[in-house]
Amino acid sequence: MDSALYKTCYDTLKSHDDVIALSNKYGIPIGVLSTILNQKVVQTVKKSYHLLAKKESEIVHDWVSGVSFLELAKKHKYPPTLIATVILRKIGYNKKEVAALYKNPKEAQNARIRKELSEALNADYYFSPRAHKMQEIKGKAGEEIISLWLKLKNSEFLSENEIRANGPGKTPDFVLKQPICISDH
Repeated sequence: MDSALYKTCYDTLKSHDDVIALSNKYGIPIGVLSTILNQKVVQTVKKSYHLLAKKESEIVHDWVSGVSFLELAKKHKYPPTLIATVILRKIGYNKKEVAALYKNPKEAQNARIRKELSEALNADYYFSPRAHKMQEIKGKAGEEIISLWLKLKNSEFLSENEIRANGPGKTPDFVLKQPICISDH
């Protein structure tokens, strides 16, 4: 994919509905577009979290008034898991308690929190435990594909585990023993 098409996709992607439309339009695999959307959401969250933090009191007030985690996520255009985190932390849950609820929302003593947290986690494609697990699975699959490709090309390399065995420091997924040519470069 060239940089112009990447930029078009990046700018156009707003939700998972756009992934399918762009896949059909440009013939780009859904997984590629989902990854671009995921990068965009994560970058947006990083850039805008300070703005959300300024609205914490308003968000909590709305939640106490009966607006759900999901409704607040839509209103503020923010991932539902992060909206739930803001609210739970503000009403007295510590980080460890929030993490435990994310692993098992059914453990929440409050029926409203139990229901809304389950809904928020199911709707969040980016920051929920399920989303993190899917990202991990896709990452491992990608590493396996690269490993197989390098082996087919008879390229010698060190894997991340082999690099890690040599001591601390940065551990890329692969280090080539000799450079290889890709697309005449």
